[in-house]
Amino acid sequence: MTAVTVGLVLQADPVWEPQYAIPLAGMSLGNAVTAMSLSVDSLLKSLKEGRDKIELLLAGGASRSEACSEAVREAVTVAMTPTINNLTVIGLVSIPGMMTGQIIGGNSPAAAAKYQVRL
Repeated sequence: MTAVTVGLVLQADPVWEPQYAIPLAGMSLGNAVTAMSLSVDSLLKSLKEGRDKIELLLAGGASRSEACSEAVREAVTVAMTPTINNLTVIGLVSIPGMMTGQIIGGNSPAAAAKYQVRL
């Protein structure tokens, strides 16, 4: 995802330029780790708490995916919540962080602002 953003959106050549790739990779990985840990935690908790219901559905002929669909749906919702919340404050948090990374990487403040607006 970071390579696509750097290559297509920012049109950096080469796409592995550290001043672009490092801040974007950090943001992507940070969000992915948060979402993954929340979803796994929520899924395991839902499966443990709903074990009787899941076993009843399985005994009634439901497939594994049908029996666990409610727990999976809840886990996806929990995992997406931080990302959705970040979208509400993107101007307050992400712009300064991205611009700071660009400036530290050697870009001028005007160029850093231009790239941030594109994202």
